[in-house]
Amino acid sequence: MSLKNYAKNTNANERLEFAVPQGAQQAQFRFRYTGTNSAFWTVDRVAFQQAKPTAPAAPQDLQVTSGDATAAASWQAPASDGHSRITAYTVTATPIVDKSKSKQATPVSVQTIALTATLNGLRNGVSYTVTVTATNAYGTSVTSDAVLTTPTVSRATPATPPSKPKKG
Repeated sequence: MSLKNYAKNTNANERLEFAVPQGAQQAQFRFRYTGTNSAFWTVDRVAFQQAKPTAPAAPQDLQVTSGDATAAASWQAPASDGHSRITAYTVTATPIVDKSKSKQATPVSVQTIALTATLNGLRNGVSYTVTVTATNAYGTSVTSDAVLTTPTVSRATPATPPSKPKKG
């Protein structure tokens, strides 16, 4: 904690501003009177009660773009890190079971510290729900809102054959 500002207006008031540590839930200031006028008030004690660390909140605003057997995901950090640094994000693509397909896909997960990830090894034509969680030293968040994606093979437009030269 550090003193940011002190202002005194003689015979009216005095004002102290402190830089409060991130995550502080409560601040206590104790003043002690040491004389006969306002000039003898001193700050006797300053104490902060830190918030108890917890698992982070869920990551927000998940966006997914699918490609050929892949999906690119991006998201925003959670509104709260639980008062502990986030150490990993886990992005999971879970296939939606379709009994009509002869070959079912398996879930794919990627762990990263970045706010983006690429999921490789997805099966084209199979729909997946994609979610992301955040982890810190105190636990793992609930999953983000799920986003539906279906990887497909991109069909490039065939090149137009060159025109035949004119005889002339």
